[in-house]
Amino acid sequence: MTKGPKGTKESFVNDCKKTSTGFEYDDKLSFDENMLRYRSYLTDFEKKNFDTTRQSKYWWTFGTCILYGSLALILLLFGSLTEYGNYLLFNELYIFIITYIIGTILIIIILIYKVYSFDFPDTNKKVGSDSLYCPDYWDSSIINPNTDKYNKMVGNEYKRYFGNKSSNGDFNLECELKEDSGIYNSNSLLINSDLNTKYGYKQASGNNSKLYVELLSGEPGNTGLSVNNGDYEEFRKIAASMAGYTYDINSKTLKRNNDNAVKNEQGVHFDTSDLGIVPLVCDKVYPLYMAKKDFEYSNSKGLTNYNKFRCAYSKACGIPWTEVGCS
Repeated sequence: MTKGPKGTKESFVNDCKKTSTGFEYDDKLSFDENMLRYRSYLTDFEKKNFDTTRQSKYWWTFGTCILYGSLALILLLFGSLTEYGNYLLFNELYIFIITYIIGTILIIIILIYKVYSFDFPDTNKKVGSDSLYCPDYWDSSIINPNTDKYNKMVGNEYKRYFGNKSSNGDFNLECELKEDSGIYNSNSLLINSDLNTKYGYKQASGNNSKLYVELLSGEPGNTGLSVNNGDYEEFRKIAASMAGYTYDINSKTLKRNNDNAVKNEQGVHFDTSDLGIVPLVCDKVYPLYMAKKDFEYSNSKGLTNYNKFRCAYSKACGIPWTEVGCS
């Protein structure tokens, strides 16, 4: 489909030059060579789906051209070779025949152009329905991130809990592990000695969210992430945002967005010490925000999984999140 003679170099003028995954069409290579490069960005499932869609479009185009072309040829031959056909088609139905033939030619030209100007689909995923799912057995609610519950006036400046650079729309959906949850709740996790030994739960002081774990600098712990490739530091930044802080990866410094930010067991904000601890709240999470961060990071790194940070949350807190593929 849409490829020139073997070894030829094709120059495309459409948007297939570049996708946001970093793939760029190389005019120095043949179409087949570029196709192999593009396919290397896809998972096995995506390759199968891409090949099926590509072949389907080709055969539908080919079949449509053959059908319309054959009908036009039959009508022309019928009108040219028979007296009745000549009278019917070129006299009684003259306007219809001319319109049909011109329309057929235009359709064939358009379809051939679409085949030739084949565009490599963007391999970026879109945030899907799993972004709306909470961890297992949690309650969800729509909140207004602009209320005083989250934000404060500090001097003459309005300080937002989630940071002034964040989008309120990312935090409209809140998931919470409430005390009356039937399967487990914050207290049952906190008083379970085995779980506490494994995950290191701590109880925040003076906050609505009572349960948190500490994300230590350079120590991924139970997250399953790595310090070397930077994903652990990205996760610490996400955790800080959900706890009311802003974490700077370069300077490795933590700054509270306002005084509503989560406090430690002693009732002290985490940015008052230089221990490099970032709190990860384990009984309240914002799934849409985390889903967007998952997709942004995976797309920027060309990864094939889109649940890295949500699964890191699940592992760090010992919370099942099966709807996004984390147990």
